[in-house]
Amino acid sequence: MIMFYPDLSTHVKHSEEKNIATNAIVSRTKNKKVLRYGIWLYILLLIFEGALRKWILPGLSTPLLIIRDPLAIWLLVTAVRQGVLKANVFTFSMVFL
Repeated sequence: MIMFYPDLSTHVKHSEEKNIATNAIVSRTKNKKVLRYGIWLYILLLIFEGALRKWILPGLSTPLLIIRDPLAIWLLVTAVRQGVLKANVFTFSMVFL
């Protein structure tokens, strides 16, 4: 009598592939959430930067002027890395100008 034992390695392989795919989706949504928060931070800085420099934090006027540009560059680079923004000549020129 011949006994047939199912090959468990294929089941393990498929479950590992599902875990990898699930982890990729979760990390992609986390990265998009970080990108979304970065965009909101940039917009809030754009709107309230003048009031912060003039009335609330006048001693930190220079750092408040400087913080927005690196944030914008980081947002562009992150968006290109995640595939949200396509890398082309115009995208790279925005980073270097």
